[in-house]
Amino acid sequence: MLWTGSTFHRTGMGTRGLALCPSVLYASGSRHVYGHSLLDACAELRAHSPSFAEVEEQTKRLDRFYIPTRYPNGLPGGLPFQSYSEKDLADALEDLRPVFSVCEGYLRQLGVDVA
Repeated sequence: MLWTGSTFHRTGMGTRGLALCPSVLYASGSRHVYGHSLLDACAELRAHSPSFAEVEEQTKRLDRFYIPTRYPNGLPGGLPFQSYSEKDLADALEDLRPVFSVCEGYLRQLGVDVA
């Protein structure tokens, strides 16, 4: 199994989860979050809801997967599929759960149906 691709997709899911919240803010006149950093998105969203501070550590860990799982030259040696394991994927999934939960809670606070 290529854990690299799966781990990369988990990081992408976190980006999309956080992107939902800034999209709602953008629609109400706020600046949109640019880039792919989950930590940066969380930092911007903390100004609107302190609950995003709860997932800072998780977003830091997920950000570490973005470049090396996507680009073969993102690692000092070897190939990404050789560097990641099933445990890396499981850890990324565990980090994603609270990120999604905070995003969902925030969107519900704004009256957005997240069902």
